[in-house]
Amino acid sequence: MKMVRFFLGLDVGKSEIVATLMDDEEKELFRGSFKNQLAGFREMMKAVTGVTLNLAKEYQIYAGMEATGTYYLKLVKFLYKKVDGVTPYVINPNKVKKYMEYRGSRTKTDLQDSRIIAMCIRDGVENGLFRPWFPSR
Repeated sequence: MKMVRFFLGLDVGKSEIVATLMDDEEKELFRGSFKNQLAGFREMMKAVTGVTLNLAKEYQIYAGMEATGTYYLKLVKFLYKKVDGVTPYVINPNKVKKYMEYRGSRTKTDLQDSRIIAMCIRDGVENGLFRPWFPSR
């Protein structure tokens, strides 16, 4: 059975996370908003894995978010420690901005940002441009 890849773009704010899940063809499979707290992380991953399990028995989710302030830290640690089948990536916001310009996107909303982050992770993983996040020692 073939391993299916999914790409989860996460726009992380102080109180909210906007998530967009895509497949390898950049087809949007899911989007939603969740609280930036443990209950919101769990709710988000329950929704995301519900979609992925309907599409594939074996899958890998590449989850990307920008390194903005400290808002992303609890989420990236949660994904790293608590969620099987998810590889978290933390991306420099300037790389996401340049990628947005490269893709010709002009609008700047949380939903659009999460979509761009998902596409950026897809291309970055495909081309070996990003390394997965690991806790610092």
